[in-house]
Amino acid sequence: TSGPDALRREQEAASGAPASSPAPTAPPPPKKAPASSGASTSSTNSTASPAHSRPVPRVTAPSDSKSAATTSPVMTKVVTTVKFRIALAALLAFVGVAGAETTFPYLPQTVANIRDFGGVSDYSSGTGVGTSNTAAFNAALTAASGRCIYFPSGKYYFATTPNAAVNTPLCLRGDGIEQTIIVFGPGATNGFVADQSNFTQPVAIKGMTIATRGDETGAAISASWSDADATLNIDAKRLVVDDVFIRGEGNEAHGWQYCIKGHNAQWVDIGNGQCNGRVTSNTMAGRHIQPAGIYFDNGAYNIAMGYVHNFRIMSVQTCIDTQAGSAGVMEGLTVVQFDCVNASKGINWGRSLPSPGLVVVGGHFNISDCGVCGSYAREAIISNLLVYKDPLTTS
Repeated sequence: TSGPDALRREQEAASGAPASSPAPTAPPPPKKAPASSGASTSSTNSTASPAHSRPVPRVTAPSDSKSAATTSPVMTKVVTTVKFRIALAALLAFVGVAGAETTFPYLPQTVANIRDFGGVSDYSSGTGVGTSNTAAFNAALTAASGRCIYFPSGKYYFATTPNAAVNTPLCLRGDGIEQTIIVFGPGATNGFVADQSNFTQPVAIKGMTIATRGDETGAAISASWSDADATLNIDAKRLVVDDVFIRGEGNEAHGWQYCIKGHNAQWVDIGNGQCNGRVTSNTMAGRHIQPAGIYFDNGAYNIAMGYVHNFRIMSVQTCIDTQAGSAGVMEGLTVVQFDCVNASKGINWGRSLPSPGLVVVGGHFNISDCGVCGSYAREAIISNLLVYKDPLTTS
């Protein structure tokens, strides 16, 4: 190279003594040690990469003179690892792990404001009293014609379960789990209900807390599609729950039987939220009252192309239960960064016949029975999952 530093180094080399030099400059980068036949070299990616990333090993194909039977076990393991990482990366890219925001591009972007139909956000957590919004919601649902019903920031009370969305899209939007809080009274069996005849009517709920002051026998979100339309639809997501917190209100013993219940659900996307079960005492019996956090029951396709991510479920018997019984097909359940705390079982893969496509990547299960349960889960991938015994376990 040319310049003052290069000239100075040439003078030093010629005279054997340091030449006068300008102000000190940053030292040049260290030279790379030459590779020898007996020493291994490491990729520069291993030092330049962040601490959480791991460089993919360089794989060299064996020469023709070696047979498969003599291939090094280490080389076989490396090749298998690389194949697994490639397949896993493709799967996570497909389900959209990189995107934190769940959008509903297939739904109308216009909204019907609940307050335009008489909605009032005057619920008081201290007194447990508020104006019921059941009639206002029913009116908004009728007039919405598929538009999203919008709940601006505030606390809304429902004395009873509002009308179900029947053969029409159900889309509810709030301003966030801390801004929009919806509380159901003891007289409400379920929260929001959709009863669809086919898969052209999606259900999407985003940005709110759904709580109850009762000991309910239903679900905070219940979505059902008719078994008559059992064709696997892949054109759009059909059940989307994003940025939603489901819990009891006023007392830990209050809560739902299920936080989210789906029947014959396809293209499910549940993420960025939490479900708290009922708690009557700090014992296993007192924390395992609620049967399940997320429950997919028997249908022609009781769960297909399901995706649960960045979600936490606490104090239930089973965090995710896919109890299909003798009928139904379960294909493609992917669970990423999922926490299951104070539960008996983590994920119950309950189909009575073999079903493919169970992927569990990242998270921790604090359970008393089994983390991922089911004799029929084939073609499963389980990675980076911490499973440990619930401290309340007595046996």
